[in-house]
Amino acid sequence: MRNYFELQRNRLYADSGLTTNKMYFRFTAPYDMVFDESIDIKIPTVTEMIGANTPNDLTCIFQPEHSSRATLGHGLYAKCNYSLGIYSVNTPYGGLPKGDYTLVIMERNQTTSTFNMPAQPNRYEIPFIYNNKNGFQFGDTYILSFSSIMKSFSVSHLTYRYSTYNMLGFSFTPRFTLPAASLTSPITESVLEISLESRYFSSCLGIENIFSSDGVDFESGAYFSHYSEPAISNANTRVLCGQYSESYAPVKLTVTDYGQMAANSNYYFRFPLITNPSGTNTPLLYKVRLLSYANSEYYPIVMGEYEYQNIQQTVSGSSSSQYTYTSESNDDVQKTMTLSISYNYYYPPSGTQVLVKFKNN
Repeated sequence: MRNYFELQRNRLYADSGLTTNKMYFRFTAPYDMVFDESIDIKIPTVTEMIGANTPNDLTCIFQPEHSSRATLGHGLYAKCNYSLGIYSVNTPYGGLPKGDYTLVIMERNQTTSTFNMPAQPNRYEIPFIYNNKNGFQFGDTYILSFSSIMKSFSVSHLTYRYSTYNMLGFSFTPRFTLPAASLTSPITESVLEISLESRYFSSCLGIENIFSSDGVDFESGAYFSHYSEPAISNANTRVLCGQYSESYAPVKLTVTDYGQMAANSNYYFRFPLITNPSGTNTPLLYKVRLLSYANSEYYPIVMGEYEYQNIQQTVSGSSSSQYTYTSESNDDVQKTMTLSISYNYYYPPSGTQVLVKFKNN
């Protein structure tokens, strides 16, 4: 199929001692490159993404997109070498027409070929430098983001009923430590980010309706509430509204100022009054990420992540049927109140969650 491209999403996870027998770089040649021109790939460290055996004993192959295979075959071999953090790859004999390619770098002895991969989550910007035969250089940047999948993860719901207030609980165990935010050099910010698909959930999760019923303005970025274990009094949650029809932006709940989240320790966060998507059989999709921002960087390092996809869907019935109401007969400001909930003859099982909403009419 001419001009056929397969949509794919690669996940690169960091782990101690992780290796790969080949490295793949997908790139676009900006012009028709002739023989004896070259590409320099600058690796940010001298211990990661280089051959563990003999870095100079390399073989490189340019694999073209499908539409070019009629003229270039399944791949063209090229001379390449490694020195001081730079892979230098010559243009193959006969040149390299302008277009999309996958560059494969491997050692000649494939049975022992191994390249060291990052042992910690990180984000690298790798320069691609095209060396023109006339002495000109063209630059490009290749982004490698090594994240870490959660060691364990689960989601709890108060109800699956559509268009109903829900209480979402997220339990997870990071594989790597998310450091606490720092106000001294180096300045950093740490964030627990929970994304909900705005194609199904309302753009602000229905939270804006809670504010409007009391005549309070609501804007994206407003503070919200959460419960956490362990509890940290300084932590706060904000609601970042999404927009699907034009920008496809997910709605997000972000928790900051929580402090360090240690590796191999369990954490639990619960968020109340989240309106479920409208309509039945709507998938409940969540993405949870632990993000570390450096003061000088625009993009975070993903210290941990997990995608919760289509495990539950909304239903027409209700998985909860206990409702409690209280009202006052005067307009005085109530400073304190004792709330008592009676289940009558209903005995909830262990671990049951109760959602209580205080409404000001």
